[in-house]
Amino acid sequence: MDRLIIKIERRRREQVYWTEYSLDFQANKSVFWWLKKISAELDSTLAFECSCNSGLCGACAVLVNNRAVLSCKELVHTAATLTIRPLSSLPVVKDLVLDWRKIEGYLRTNNSWLFESYTPLSADYAMDAEATALDKRLAACISCGICVSVCPAFAQGGFEYPFVFTKGQRLMIDPNVPTDIQQQILANLAAKADTCIGCGACDRSCPKAVNPSASILSFR
Repeated sequence: MDRLIIKIERRRREQVYWTEYSLDFQANKSVFWWLKKISAELDSTLAFECSCNSGLCGACAVLVNNRAVLSCKELVHTAATLTIRPLSSLPVVKDLVLDWRKIEGYLRTNNSWLFESYTPLSADYAMDAEATALDKRLAACISCGICVSVCPAFAQGGFEYPFVFTKGQRLMIDPNVPTDIQQQILANLAAKADTCIGCGACDRSCPKAVNPSASILSFR
């Protein structure tokens, strides 16, 4: 029987190393399925994450052969060698698990409007058809971190998480969002938008086709 080789980058505090696993190949199983199989049959110490197994939570995002994907949606079609690593440019708790508490702490400090509740201005404010279609696209963002991982501007420092622009644009087009909240969003994001180099990596890698670069451009 064909064998599938999976090499996983492991992280324990400051230690980084690789572990290799060899398994009997089964076609068209997801990367997440293989991670569960490794954990159940070969190595229960392997740490990874997934909440929904449906491509909705974003928790399972990893780098597979240096490509950022949702592991629950990425199928393995042929017996080969896979390398799996945590997403780049983001803090890691252990192995493939990102430190979302640290990420949230940063966001609360630098973009507090993301966590603010507000009272809608009026139930009479409604979006037109074009704004409604845009809102639907922006709402598809699951904050998986893939756009952050592939962004060269973020890796160089001084740029914002690309998905933050998506969240910001959605509030900016909502007629029910109070002006003071929108002004706060502009104050946080307008200057940072100019740091984007326009490479389009975030658009090409987004598993939900949200088009983060368009959101960034909307703040220029």
